[in-house]
Amino acid sequence: MHMKTPIKFTKFVFIIFTIICLFSFRITEAKPAALNKQANTSQVNTLLNEFYNIKTKNPKQAETILQKILSIDPKNRNVQLEMGYLLLSQKREAESLIYFQKASALDPNDFQTIMQIAYSLNSLGRNKEAYYEFKKATKSPDKKI
Repeated sequence: MHMKTPIKFTKFVFIIFTIICLFSFRITEAKPAALNKQANTSQVNTLLNEFYNIKTKNPKQAETILQKILSIDPKNRNVQLEMGYLLLSQKREAESLIYFQKASALDPNDFQTIMQIAYSLNSLGRNKEAYYEFKKATKSPDKKI
């Protein structure tokens, strides 16, 4: 004697099966993204070490390395700052200002970066803008700024 499975039970099993499949699909999709982020972090760290080893000997190659890092991780505040300082050391104030501003946008409460922006603006003769940045920097709880 063969029993028929009730339709409600079959629909229930189908729905549960679909949910499980969708959930497992999302998990497998998330794993490559996590692995990719780990690979990027490793690559960034390797490139940063290379940058620190050559930044004074070969500034042009150091700049290329920082550009590569920023193409991988454009929101890396420390690399934005390093690029700003590297360009500043080459007397490329206008270009360095862009990177200091990007770094400041990533951490608006970093008063040292705000102060660097003010110095850069001042050296470019943009005194009114520099004044406002210096004024922002004086709100720092750090009395050395």
